[in-house]
Amino acid sequence: MQTFESSGRTDQDDPPAQTTERIETGEPQPEPAHAFSANGHTPLAVDATPFVACWEDYARTVSVADERRRRQGSLRVAREVIETGILALVIFLAVRGVVQNFRVEGLSMDPTYHTGQYVLVNKALYTRLNLKQLGGWLPFVDSDDDARYLFHQPKRGEVIVFEPPIGNRGERDFIKRVIGEPGDHIVVKDGRVQVNGRQLEEKYLGPGIQTTCAGQWCDIRLGPDEYFMMGDNRVNSSDSRLWGPAKGDAVIGKAWLIYLPFSDFGPAPNAAPALVSPDTGRAP
Repeated sequence: MQTFESSGRTDQDDPPAQTTERIETGEPQPEPAHAFSANGHTPLAVDATPFVACWEDYARTVSVADERRRRQGSLRVAREVIETGILALVIFLAVRGVVQNFRVEGLSMDPTYHTGQYVLVNKALYTRLNLKQLGGWLPFVDSDDDARYLFHQPKRGEVIVFEPPIGNRGERDFIKRVIGEPGDHIVVKDGRVQVNGRQLEEKYLGPGIQTTCAGQWCDIRLGPDEYFMMGDNRVNSSDSRLWGPAKGDAVIGKAWLIYLPFSDFGPAPNAAPALVSPDTGRAP
């Protein structure tokens, strides 16, 4: 009978197994975060608090940056809108200082201009400088002239818009043709117009049109800065034959472009009349 040698250890010699007690508190206990050991099987407890804190800091930083970018974008858009508005206002004021629109009313300029036409008026062409006032600012400017034209004064034949020297006209400006310039001697008789002893040949009036006049303005010598104005419709025009010459400071500008109606679009007519000898009917 074989006998086996005992190892000398008994069950009583083994240490008691470690036991873990779970305390019931009545509240849910957080599950610990785990990671895996190198063998990929044994879970290891990991504290997730630093990771969560870093993530919250990152999210907060991104949110602040996004809010800053949105605010900067809104400010950029508002600034561009304001700059565009200011630029548009400057351009509008600059254009208004050079060009003005005018609506033809009445029949006084038929057949050259018709009622209802819209005309752009060049205001810069007759810009005037007051040299007396300018001399007060600039010591090297010394002149007795009250005003001098920067480019040129209104010329005979040009169609201009101006404020007529008559009362009760309301707010209406007039559009007429320049017939006489400062210093000219104007005589209207026998159905014709004479300027400084020479007859005015006005082809823009049409064949057979005569110019009549009655009153004190049918024979006049123009003074400085005075202009004799007439409408092309000589039988139906209130002009210098009735209320005398217009002053240069009342001139607004020269008719430049007809833009409405579209069928009449184009440069505004400004035909210059010819001066001919009353005896031969030819230019001297």
